[in-house]
Amino acid sequence: MKKATQTIRDPDKRLRSVSYFPQTATFLVTFLNGRAYQLPRTAFAADLEFDQTSPVAAVRVGEDLDYYFTIYFASGETFEVPWDRVLYECEPDYPYFKQNRKKQDTSALLFEARQIRHLRKQAGLTQADLAKRAGMARPNLTRLEAGRCRPALETLERIARALGQPVSQLVSSRATVPKERQKKTPQKRRVA
Repeated sequence: MKKATQTIRDPDKRLRSVSYFPQTATFLVTFLNGRAYQLPRTAFAADLEFDQTSPVAAVRVGEDLDYYFTIYFASGETFEVPWDRVLYECEPDYPYFKQNRKKQDTSALLFEARQIRHLRKQAGLTQADLAKRAGMARPNLTRLEAGRCRPALETLERIARALGQPVSQLVSSRATVPKERQKKTPQKRRVA
């Protein structure tokens, strides 16, 4: 009798285990491919929308999918950390590793961030609502709205679809910008 072998998909994106070491405020994250990373809590401290000093009560690999882990804080708050965030912070061979990022056009990046946030609020959605609709982790949306990273086109398409808007509305400076944020620039007069 042959044993059925199950092919594990995405072993470089799926998590096997995660542990937290309070003495060093570090998470040990192990992927199915065997790679392990030490992720400092400070790596995403700015993304926490609540008391950043709350002790970590528990950590668990995602139950429905193992592409993320959840941090449970003593305050009752939770925070999800997706697989790509771990690689972004810890893996120099990862194409989007934070130290290898090329300088981005800051004005375009901030414009996209403002547009996503503006359109989300205009639709009456929370970050959690939009993230769920777009099929992404809320921490990733938080980083996009803060202008900390440039979204891939696929991500922009999912966000636009979730908002019921064309992608051009998120990236085009000709798209509608909230009136209070528009700045009028004086027009130069042509001298004859």
